[in-house]
Amino acid sequence: MPPGGRLIVRTYPDREYVCVDIEDNGSGIPEEDQTRIFEPFFTTKPMGEGTGIGLDIVKKIVDRHKGKITLDSKPGRTVFTLCFPTA
Repeated sequence: MPPGGRLIVRTYPDREYVCVDIEDNGSGIPEEDQTRIFEPFFTTKPMGEGTGIGLDIVKKIVDRHKGKITLDSKPGRTVFTLCFPTA
């Protein structure tokens, strides 16, 4: 996210889920990378600057709790939505 960027966190119920949107106004995730971002060790960062395990770990935690995670990204707006069952 660029300096002075905006981060918005929203929570809301969605039928049998409680959801959290995490939105920023950064450059977005390139379309060709969107299908790979949850793969272990996938990173777009230069060598030595990232391990690529962060989103893989997040997805495993969400899956373990029978939740779901989605991504909607375009330049200027990226939203990760995490939904967890209420019961």
